[in-house]
Amino acid sequence: MTDPRPSEPLAADPPARTPSADRAAVPDGAVVAPAAGGVVAATPTAAGQAALATARALARNAAAPATLRAYRADWAHYAAWCAQAGFTPVPAEPVTVGAYL
Repeated sequence: MTDPRPSEPLAADPPARTPSADRAAVPDGAVVAPAAGGVVAATPTAAGQAALATARALARNAAAPATLRAYRADWAHYAAWCAQAGFTPVPAEPVTVGAYL
């Protein structure tokens, strides 16, 4: 019976592609400018900046005021419980969250 495993170890994931100074992987319409060290930096166009501003505004308004109040109250309760029980709230270990729940 032959061994079905390859004789050579399988190659790891291929290395990440990095854009060269002359050909960058940037969205269409972005302005590409070489930065220090030959790294290519992309600067969003006016349309790209407008899209970012819209995304930021939507993110700010994504949660209702009542939801934000509930998050603050829940966090205050959790942080107080951690202080009383001798746990560190951030970064929270899974067992800490489990004990709290």
